[in-house]
Amino acid sequence: MKPLILQLQEDLVTGNKKVQELLRLAKLIAAKLEVGSLEHWIECEITGYPHNEEQFHDSPHQGHLVFPRTGITPISAIRRSQANLQHYFGVGVTS
Repeated sequence: MKPLILQLQEDLVTGNKKVQELLRLAKLIAAKLEVGSLEHWIECEITGYPHNEEQFHDSPHQGHLVFPRTGITPISAIRRSQANLQHYFGVGVTS
């Protein structure tokens, strides 16, 4: 059995999984890594946001991701445009 993060990466690249399935796997990874803010965001994406809570992508946040092709990338740079997903991941995103 592959490590969960490698399975998620493979599933993202192949495009064979539904977004809902990818989110569930990402939530499991966030829980195992004890990243509560990510786990909460994924839960809201799956079940919907409470009326008193702004959506994650509309809220200011900080952080970065590390990509093999591009190196350290601020999260704010990624969310600027969905077209960036093609660049960073090499695949488009469909729901």
